[in-house]
Amino acid sequence: MRPAGPPPWPAEAALAALPPAASDVGATQDTVDRLRADYENHLAAARDPGGEDAEGERQAARRLRLRVLDHKRQEISRLRNTRQIDDAVLRQLQAAIDIEEIRLLGPEMQE
Repeated sequence: MRPAGPPPWPAEAALAALPPAASDVGATQDTVDRLRADYENHLAAARDPGGEDAEGERQAARRLRLRVLDHKRQEISRLRNTRQIDDAVLRQLQAAIDIEEIRLLGPEMQE
């Protein structure tokens, strides 16, 4: 039986699971530190949404990341067009960008 109190945030569970999961998959400390920072930021935002100013900052950061993805797409096309990468590498890089874009757009854009 669970003790009374607020339910745990999913990011708290992720933070608790991070060290053993990192050990299981052989992740570097740099990777662990980046993920920990991401989860801590997500948890802080979930606990204290911060009103309109914080929401505006989150939206601006999201738009900036999406804009940077556009530049990444252009660059990988340039690399393929100048034969610095082949079509297979182009598709792999595009798929990674697509995944990042889906994550940034979130569920409100998915139909």
